[in-house]
Amino acid sequence: CIRPTVRESCRIPVVIAGQSRSRTLLNALAPHYRGKGRNMRATAKPHHMLSMPLAACTVWALLLYAVTPVASAAPKSGWSVFGGAASHSSSGEITKGTLQGSTFSISSSGLSIGGDYQFALSDEFSLNLFLVSSSESASSTELLIDSAWHAIWGIQGRFWMEGLLVGGHIGNYSEVLSDTNAGTSVVSTGFGSGLVVGWESEGGLFGAVQIDQVTVKASDASTNVSGTRLHVGYRWK
Repeated sequence: CIRPTVRESCRIPVVIAGQSRSRTLLNALAPHYRGKGRNMRATAKPHHMLSMPLAACTVWALLLYAVTPVASAAPKSGWSVFGGAASHSSSGEITKGTLQGSTFSISSSGLSIGGDYQFALSDEFSLNLFLVSSSESASSTELLIDSAWHAIWGIQGRFWMEGLLVGGHIGNYSEVLSDTNAGTSVVSTGFGSGLVVGWESEGGLFGAVQIDQVTVKASDASTNVSGTRLHVGYRWK
């Protein structure tokens, strides 16, 4: 770990033992940085769990699609709940302090859950308010972290073609990176966008793949995050 010899006044939000605090870069991020110098190339350690939950959910979604009649009617208004898998890859840079310019990368995967309310606007269009979050195991070559949490709340527009859907969304994204051994977490937030493709049956079963892209920021770092989620769920119509 690199431990700066000069204390900086810049601060980064950290949650310790369930309490929100503000600590200096020296106490929060620097002790967890494994890099050996500034501007080193960030290379994430391969995360072998990435493909497992996504592959399982993909097979499950394809099976549901194969055996479930797809609706030919217009979309219907109603609540839904869904679950599945998520994977994220991130690359970032420390923007303040003695480690300014140092880069890092992160990969993570885990379980994703969420819900939405769909407003049917016409036979071809719907508007969905949604909330989704995922708890993931994480790995990084440069940072001493072992878990990540990603959440989005936003609004999504969908175009429907006989039960098949394609759409886009915007929303507020949050990322929490944690070192469970040390009991510390760094919180970053940002405004981003994404795409979704999927299907929905007459009985309410549905499956969808969601892709997201966002830049989240803490007071001392900026991170570009790419995510993929695969969900299966049920809508009450």
